[in-house]
Amino acid sequence: MNNEAVPSMMIEMEEVQPREAWLVDDSESLAFSILRLAKIYTGEQVNFRYYQTGKVAVSEYENRLASDAQLPELILMDYQLDQGVANPEYRTGETVVRDLLQLSKQYGANMPEIIAFSSDPDNSEKLIGAGATKILDKNSFSAIKEYFGNLKSTTELN
Repeated sequence: MNNEAVPSMMIEMEEVQPREAWLVDDSESLAFSILRLAKIYTGEQVNFRYYQTGKVAVSEYENRLASDAQLPELILMDYQLDQGVANPEYRTGETVVRDLLQLSKQYGANMPEIIAFSSDPDNSEKLIGAGATKILDKNSFSAIKEYFGNLKSTTELN
């Protein structure tokens, strides 16, 4: 039997940051329900942030681009943003999507996946026309639950 000491191996694990997703919706009560549901189904794997106005979301996105900070991988975008009354140019998610696309191009960044998240199918189609890539029906609890469940089991948000 060989009595030589076996060198121990130390494996350094890189700390994995949770992926980030945003919800842009003017309905605070609905948003918090959606965020609670997201937390149940994604756990610590996805960090959701909530923005009640499009202007704040666009500003945060631009600040992150300028500082080379982590960008969201996914944005759930409502169409009707009535809280935008003080900022009429951001009354619809359509404008927000276009501005996010423009900023991504300007900074040469990859665009997050934007999901049209409206209760009105016509408005979801308008968001698709502005650059959103998928539709998730805000009125379908089962579709939302399934989508969040899939987020947890994937390595990337897509």
